[in-house]
Amino acid sequence: MGVLKIERIWRKEARKRAATQARRERINRNWPIHAERIALVFRAFADLAGKGGAQMIVTVPDWIAPIAERAGWLEVTIQGSSAVILQFGMQPTGERRLTNSEGDSSIKIDFELGAKLVVHHSDTDAIVEVFFEAPRALETTRSEPLLYTHTYNTDDVTYDWVAGLISDFLVFSRFESRLQDYKLADSARVRWWRFKDIRNRRGYLDSFQHIFTPWELLIVALIAAIPGLAIIKMVWG
Repeated sequence: MGVLKIERIWRKEARKRAATQARRERINRNWPIHAERIALVFRAFADLAGKGGAQMIVTVPDWIAPIAERAGWLEVTIQGSSAVILQFGMQPTGERRLTNSEGDSSIKIDFELGAKLVVHHSDTDAIVEVFFEAPRALETTRSEPLLYTHTYNTDDVTYDWVAGLISDFLVFSRFESRLQDYKLADSARVRWWRFKDIRNRRGYLDSFQHIFTPWELLIVALIAAIPGLAIIKMVWG
């Protein structure tokens, strides 16, 4: 009887493992097709942005390069990683640093490297992850990217899904850039995305990202205390 029980346990586990392996093989097999779709949507948006005066760069894996070259829009390829990237170009911030030394002078112009939208696939993990990387100054390193979303199913990677990524990425870029204005709603959305980043909720990041600032938490606490104060006044007043 004991042997039959552990056999049933293993058969149940074996079915789960087989299902996982089938899913992994499917997403890894289908990723190149969906990566090409993402690249085409990114390229179409970059062309529209270019007409509006915003420089955007599309970076693709090296195995998409022949397709992009035939289409006439290949700009940058990456090797050793499977990702499709949409990025704002480098822009001057308008700040300059003048240095005078022993009669010689030099001017250094400050630039901002634009935000990045990265759709990354890992063969090992069989997962598609979407990262938003904030803009940075030319001589600094980028801060920890935001893991915006992920999927284990390439069927999720539709035109509407990619377009939605671009829309939210633009909100993120406006909020993080020194060169763009943002609204209060933009700030709230970015803070919510950072809070729900699964790495944040599991404590993997260097610091925990809260939804509210300390000042906002104080206001919320005061508002929450008002009903209690009213009750105390009614009882003791």
